[in-house]
Amino acid sequence: MSFDFLIVGQGIAGSVLSQQLNERKKTFKVVDPGHESSASWAAVGLFNPIVLKRMTLVHLGKLFVDEALEFYSSCEEALNESYIDRRTIVRSLASQAEENEWMECLGNPKFDGFLNKEILRNSNALIKFQSLGEVIKSGRLDVRKFLRNIRHRLSVSGNLMPLFFDFKDVRRNSDGRYLYEGDSYEQIVLCNGVALRELGFDRIQPNKGEVMSVVFSERPSLDYIYKSEMFLSPFDAKCFAVGATYEREFEDAKPVKSGLEKLKKGLKKITDNKYEIVDHWAAVRPTSADRRPILGQLHPQHKIYVLNGLGSRGVLMAPFLSNHLLSFILDKQAIREELDVNRFQKSMIDIRDRISQIC
Repeated sequence: MSFDFLIVGQGIAGSVLSQQLNERKKTFKVVDPGHESSASWAAVGLFNPIVLKRMTLVHLGKLFVDEALEFYSSCEEALNESYIDRRTIVRSLASQAEENEWMECLGNPKFDGFLNKEILRNSNALIKFQSLGEVIKSGRLDVRKFLRNIRHRLSVSGNLMPLFFDFKDVRRNSDGRYLYEGDSYEQIVLCNGVALRELGFDRIQPNKGEVMSVVFSERPSLDYIYKSEMFLSPFDAKCFAVGATYEREFEDAKPVKSGLEKLKKGLKKITDNKYEIVDHWAAVRPTSADRRPILGQLHPQHKIYVLNGLGSRGVLMAPFLSNHLLSFILDKQAIREELDVNRFQKSMIDIRDRISQIC
């Protein structure tokens, strides 16, 4: 059969892209083995346009969060499901200096519409924070539920190939279409995270994150998602999630004792409530050398594209970025220079040679 797109990877980027292709009435298949240890499957799903550690706005933060809220809300309606936890994220303001810093941000026009104009006073006896700064446009996507629902629908419709993707299995025929597993495709979009490095693209930098889920002896009623060094967020019917660590140097993707100790130490700063650890997991996020996502055309003579490098903000960024990429592919609109994969000219040589050799 003949399709418009082959999507490689069914993490948050590939799943969002598949929904947007549906909206555009394009035909496609998704190839993904279904590993629930991948970065997106392992994510808690927070979306937040503010870098709270440094109190800076994420680049293109307003575009990201506005499109994310609109997209996931439309998915809730279209799929008749509930995905968004609209409890907002609050940061601990542990000193007068931190309160002053927050007030300075309130006076900065670039934060308009993102921050609560008032500093909140904590009334939850189980939470150690006293003063709280609230990010208004923030929350949590039940990312596992979202991905499972998308996967089920892809499977039922026959659009899912539960396979490990190997680029060596792709061939290009005489009319320029790509052949894979007996079908032909006009274009390929690689949404496969750190696996892109296997094609020789070294600007995807692996970053390991660890999270634990806990149950408390006295179950807290949380009005917010709390953030200090770590976050504390509702996770499922009985558990809360604590995370996440960030490690650039690591041996493998398995959770380790040192990571667990960091999580426990971070939780201690939020609450003294006694708890039991239910699970502890890790995954490797795809980040970029300049901390910005990567999208665009990998080779000027090939309709092979990339949507990658979303790091820990995949839920926030994926709707805008996938739509931006489709506008480039289908509507011939330019990709923003700071997002375009071609900003890494030296790194493009190896991957273009590899694509030329294979296809």
